[in-house]
Amino acid sequence: MIHSFQTEIAEECGVEAAIIFSNIQHWIKHNTANGLNVREGYVWTYNSRAAWVEQFAYMGEKQIRNAIEALVQAGLIVRGNFSGGNVNRTYWYRLAERAEAFGPKDQTKFGRKGQTITDDKPDTKQTIPLTPKGEPGGFEAFWSMYPNKVGKPKAHSAWRRLKLTEQVAVIASLPSWKDCRQWVRDGGQFIPHPTTFLNQRRWEDDPGQLMTPVESKPITDMEIPM
Repeated sequence: MIHSFQTEIAEECGVEAAIIFSNIQHWIKHNTANGLNVREGYVWTYNSRAAWVEQFAYMGEKQIRNAIEALVQAGLIVRGNFSGGNVNRTYWYRLAERAEAFGPKDQTKFGRKGQTITDDKPDTKQTIPLTPKGEPGGFEAFWSMYPNKVGKPKAHSAWRRLKLTEQVAVIASLPSWKDCRQWVRDGGQFIPHPTTFLNQRRWEDDPGQLMTPVESKPITDMEIPM
């Protein structure tokens, strides 16, 4: 699963909030196209906290709550409750007017009021972790993806010294690094410590030069078909 987010939102609200915003934006677009979950003249999507945690397997409930609150406070989403109570803590979300700058301008408003609610709970499992509000976003995302999990406190300190744009670049580089020859050979013993990877800015190197080549077996005379 590939996850994307808009850097402008990440810079303002954190990487975690930007990822959740993209998730909400996706389902609003889906619901708009299918005429689902219309309330008060707007198209909404909804989810319970438990469902959020299930979808984002490495997120904590507090982290998700903080990210959503950051989006609300930034005027990017509006939170509502049309589930007849909050026993299961299911909240509804729509894009606020300010969010129009970050996507198609026909996503928020839709057709008739009072349309019958249709179950459209997001069922795509997401895998980008969150971090507490006010802390540089994405360390747990980095830690969950980095294969050599040693020295977490020192790695966290190195992470906090990075700019947000650098943190985003680190996370974006990891899938390529995890496939490179240097990291996969000999059981991964040549993977640098995470602190070294961050302090020496290894993510700026080119992992493409270290990609695992496709092994080819030389053809012998005995193998040449007659």
